[in-house]
Amino acid sequence: MATARIGYVNMADVARLSVSSQNLLAPIARLQDPHVGVRWQGTSGAEWIVADLGAIRTFDAVRMMGLTADTIRIRYSTTDPTAGDVADSGVQPVDQAFLTFTELRRVTARFVRVDVTSTTICSGGRLFIGALETFGINFAWGWTRKWVDPSDRKKTEGGQTVINRRQRYRIFAVSFEALTDAEANGFTDDIDRINGLTDDVLFVPVPDSSNLERDSIWGLMTDLSPVAQQFLDRWTKQLSIEQRL
Repeated sequence: MATARIGYVNMADVARLSVSSQNLLAPIARLQDPHVGVRWQGTSGAEWIVADLGAIRTFDAVRMMGLTADTIRIRYSTTDPTAGDVADSGVQPVDQAFLTFTELRRVTARFVRVDVTSTTICSGGRLFIGALETFGINFAWGWTRKWVDPSDRKKTEGGQTVINRRQRYRIFAVSFEALTDAEANGFTDDIDRINGLTDDVLFVPVPDSSNLERDSIWGLMTDLSPVAQQFLDRWTKQLSIEQRL
């Protein structure tokens, strides 16, 4: 199993976004809204989005979330926003269980073009483009991944169960028990300092998973756990990430 990776700076949030079409009540700027449920909506079943990063940048992941789409294609370019002279994902299916698509690919480019198709009107809730840090030694056995159902359930006087349904979300929890000095004092500390409990991260515990959408999460830290020095150059730290809806 490949070691876990994490990204915490979203280049898409400062990119210039253009789009083939947009509902005036659901503009493309919504892809930069922190809430995945606040969606951009197109006007047809075939749309494209281009993110101009402003300069040639190096990054490792592109993730689209909150998708209403059947297929997706991601192209990368240094000069032409309509082309894929650097790399091309080809047409890929969108995971209908998680409504996301994640591509892990180290790329140096300025433009990221996303094409989506749907049998209905295309829409999307969040775009991430960013570099990923790779942990040198993976997390310990015993990591957890669970669904949380915040729905209210109440019993009536007649004994019936009345349910106020709410959207389910996931929480991932892992424990790193052999961080190096560079990791403990570097990017893991930066995540706590820069993102804290208020800005999202992309955590990919199983980068070589056959089901990357199931085995990755975009969300907020639930707690800023301390790093604890166990040996001269080895540290421990727990991460718990709650999915952003």
